[in-house]
Amino acid sequence: VVSWTALISACMDEGYLDEAMEIFHSMQLNGVNPDLISWNALVYGLARNGEIALALLTLEEMQEKGLKPRVNSWNGIISGCVQNGYFKDALDAFSNMLCFPEDPNSVTIASILPACAGLKDLNLVRAVHGYALKCELYGNVHVEGSLIDMYAKCGRIDYAEKVFVKVENRNTAMWNEMIAAYVNERKMKEALELLRLMKKDGLRPDVITYNTLLAGNARNGQMKETYDMLYEMIRMGLKPDIVSFNVLISGFQQSGLSYEALKLFQIMQSNGCFLNQVLVATSPNAVTTTGALAASADLNLLKQG
Repeated sequence: VVSWTALISACMDEGYLDEAMEIFHSMQLNGVNPDLISWNALVYGLARNGEIALALLTLEEMQEKGLKPRVNSWNGIISGCVQNGYFKDALDAFSNMLCFPEDPNSVTIASILPACAGLKDLNLVRAVHGYALKCELYGNVHVEGSLIDMYAKCGRIDYAEKVFVKVENRNTAMWNEMIAAYVNERKMKEALELLRLMKKDGLRPDVITYNTLLAGNARNGQMKETYDMLYEMIRMGLKPDIVSFNVLISGFQQSGLSYEALKLFQIMQSNGCFLNQVLVATSPNAVTTTGALAASADLNLLKQG
């Protein structure tokens, strides 16, 4: 069973849905009965690849075969819906799960919250938050991190702050969520204060932390602060990646520093040194080029387009 299930998962990972279904049927023709894990791999694979209706039919077929869907089965449907932007379908699946009944776990809550935020429905986020508290699922870092992110996306950074303050064991991802919330609200002072407190708390910022702050400073046109942050990142032993340079170019262009954005793009093309200190060994990608083209248009440098 394990080998057949691994093949099904591998096909689903590559988007080969027909092949995965064929393997699933061949498995049964060869006298191997799929277990719950096999069915879950099929259900989640279909949902993740956007075949929500087929995933739900498979869930029904699973029950007809005498296997009861468990929490991971429903989580697969919900997660697949959210990943494909089918937020209402995710909420319908969550509702069906509760009526089945099957008790959600922390993964369910962390998965359904993005659907609430995707619908910009603050009341739904608060309802799920309340449900998590009632079912004692609130202490999970994934749930708490999702709540911070979702409240921020719904425009209620004050609620995000209340969740963050109450968390006892904050991990790097959670600090990053709260820093990103402040950056998105252009509250750079608060974001930088969180960076200081994060270090004081004994946690080491990662590339995501610095990329978020680089984006905020660049978008605000704070060139000196942006480069100071870049050098601090390097002093921490963190190597800037393609996202680092993309947020710099895009941020500079958006803040009217298009010449600076183009200069950085040209350095990336030549794999040269940036300000004589940072070796740029990262080649531009499509996002980088889009930012550079926008900067060129701003400066009417069509010859460089």
